[in-house]
Parts: sequence; structure tokens; C-alpha cells
Amino acid sequence: MEQRSEFNSNRRIKVLDELIQLLIQHYVCAHKAKKIANHLTTYRDTDHYQQLTTANQFCTQLTHDLQEWSQDLHLKVFYSSKNDGDKKRRIQETNYGFYEVKLLAGNIGYMDIRSFSDPEHAGDLACSAMHFLTHTEALIIDLRHHTGGHPAMVQLLCSYFFPSFPILHLNDQYFRSQKQVESYWTLPYVPGKRYLKKPVYVLISKETFSGAEEFAYNLKHLNRATLVGETTKGGAHPCKIHKLSDSFNVLIPHGESINPITKTNWEGTGVTPHIKTPSERAFDTAYQLAVKHLQHHLEHFSNHLQTELKQISLGKSSL
Repeated sequence: MEQRSEFNSNRRIKVLDELIQLLIQHYVCAHKAKKIANHLTTYRDTDHYQQLTTANQFCTQLTHDLQEWSQDLHLKVFYSSKNDGDKKRRIQETNYGFYEVKLLAGNIGYMDIRSFSDPEHAGDLACSAMHFLTHTEALIIDLRHHTGGHPAMVQLLCSYFFPSFPILHLNDQYFRSQKQVESYWTLPYVPGKRYLKKPVYVLISKETFSGAEEFAYNLKHLNRATLVGETTKGGAHPCKIHKLSDSFNVLIPHGESINPITKTNWEGTGVTPHIKTPSERAFDTAYQLAVKHLQHHLEHFSNHLQTELKQISLGKSSL
């Protein structure tokens, strides 16, 4: 429900002042934080914000300005009076982001994920999905409608596609305000079997964002998946929600992702697919590739059997 109770000048100014301080303290890029703070200070007492009469209007305009000045799509202000229990129920209602897991004709697996939840709450669900897909011949992972999420879920799911040893370096996150680096590696143990030596196709679109982009970026540069679709949205900064006055909140990017292979990330540029095709054609394209792989595999197996049968007929079987 839109907040309409006396959204006056003093409330707006208080929120803006708090926002300026938080950006200077936490935003990933110090010089951009100062630039944004200067803009906010300039507009603070003008009609640019004072004419807005509701909380939602204020959030919309402020988010537009912040993203225009920073070119950072993660940076946004929102109004919410919901408590943690409401948020948890909302996440549960989406099945923690796992929208669909199924078996396609030809024994090809399909998994549609819309968000990455904390493994503390959704780890069992992720492992169950991978267990269901264990014996498929190829796998299509659909991230076209994925909005991002928890980096530990990215780490968990990535780990299923690589051997337990040696562990592989997936990503680093550098946090400016703490001056520290948090590293993510494949896990030496995951429940169930890993999905190894079988083709993986990841569907991406211009709406694929944040943690979903990291998942695709990781698998791309470790040569473990074929990316199909469109260049993604381009948000690489890890974020944290900070509370402002009067139920306002701001999502502030406070870290920088650094891929150990490319030494950079996908911020502002997006993740580029191996095979470019419109989003609505990405599934068909990936499915055709998976079927062709299966056909090639069966042809190879058939040729091997024919050779073996010929050797048997000549009394030269390898058995």
C-alpha cells in the first residue's frame, strides 16, 4: 500500500541526509559516492524532491537519480514496513527461487531458477533438484528470469559441476569499507553425485541479473557450460540493505566482484553468451544442441558396438 500520511519536507530531508552518509561510508566506489552525495546535496532543498507527495513517488525518483548518476542498477531506495517474517513467507511462496525442475524427451534435464536463496534455508531444495537431474544426459539451466540472490547458493550449485578435487577458485568479493576480501571456491563436499562430463547449457537474457550473472560468468570462464541467449543486465556488485528513517531502505552495493581468471567482472557490460539468440528462442536453441550431442553420443556408441561385433565375428573380440 502506498504511504500517503504527511510526507513532509522534514521527512524527505532526514532520509536524504541519512542516505548521503551511508553512501559515503559504504558505497563500493568512493569517488562515485562523493559525486552522488554532491548531487543529492544540490537537490536536497529544491522542488526536485519537495514536490513529491508520497513515499513511493519519492523512492521511484530517488532510485532513478541514483542509478543515473552511478550507472549502478543495484543501487535503489524502497519503502517497506514488512517485517522479517513477511519476507520469509514471501520467499517460501516462491519455492526459494526453484521454479521448475523436470525431465525432457531424450533424457535431458531442465531447471528453471528465478532467484538464489541462502543455502541455510534452501540448500536441501537445491541438492534435491541436482539429485533428481543426476542421471540425465545433458542439462539446461534457465536463468532468463533470474533476479539474483545469495552468493553461497551460487557457490553450492557451481560446485556440482566440478570434481571435488582440486577445488576451484570461483570469485572474490572486495569490500571497501572493511578493506577485506571474501573468496569463494568450489566445495570439496556436496550431498549426492556431482554432474560431471556431461554438457550444460545456461539460458540467459537481458533481464538476467546479479547472482545469476555470476553463476553464468563462473561456468563460462571455467569452460563448463555453453551460454545461450542475450547479453545480461550487468550488475556485479554485492549489496547490503541499510535502513533509513520511516520504513525507507536503501540497497547499497558495498563490494566489488573480481573473477580470478579475467581479473574483472560483468558490471555495466553484462555476461556475453557463446550463442546469441533472442531470449524467446534460447530454450529451443539449447535443446537442439543437447539433442545433437545425444545423437552424436549414440552414433559413437553404435559405431563402437558395430566394430566390436565385427571383431567377434572374426574371432578377435576384446572381451
